[in-house]
Amino acid sequence: MKKAITFFAVALLGWQTWAQQPAAEKISFEGKVEAEGVTNAESFKRLADWCWDNMPEESIKHTNGDAGELSGTWFVNIRSRVGAAKDLTDGFVIFDFKLLATENGFQYQLSNFRHEAKIKFHTLTTATAFPYKINTVEKPWYDMVWKDLKQQIATVLVPKTLETMKTAVEGTTQTARLEQDSVPHAEERNHK
Repeated sequence: MKKAITFFAVALLGWQTWAQQPAAEKISFEGKVEAEGVTNAESFKRLADWCWDNMPEESIKHTNGDAGELSGTWFVNIRSRVGAAKDLTDGFVIFDFKLLATENGFQYQLSNFRHEAKIKFHTLTTATAFPYKINTVEKPWYDMVWKDLKQQIATVLVPKTLETMKTAVEGTTQTARLEQDSVPHAEERNHK
């Protein structure tokens, strides 16, 4: 009886701790990028050109030049930096994007990041460790890959994407392309 009460108390304590933790949310990035001296129309045209130069045509689901809106779903190659079983986790990150051309810049929202590979990490959330049910022996490896994927998105993919978009909107170059090993150029994707 004592063992049953102890087990129940430990289980209740674990449930209370879990219930008090905030629910993990899907990772997303949003904000505004300034590009001085650019009209709404120029910003939209340059954003659209950037999208056509960097994404497959099917990625762009909605365009509205009058409202300055572009949206869709984009995918980029991602290579794991965790050495063990790397070939099983190299794959794609797929995410939704919404862009709004504004006077002197644009607003962006990048959300609903998903990982697709031989071993999928599914929807990426704010959880600090891999949140999906797996074999406990493999959990430390899953946690390392989970953190690596999220770190690459936050420190490489998103900043480089926004940097090249800003360059394009400012009109400082005809075509601003992502120069990142894990992000293929449009012509590379279209010829595969």
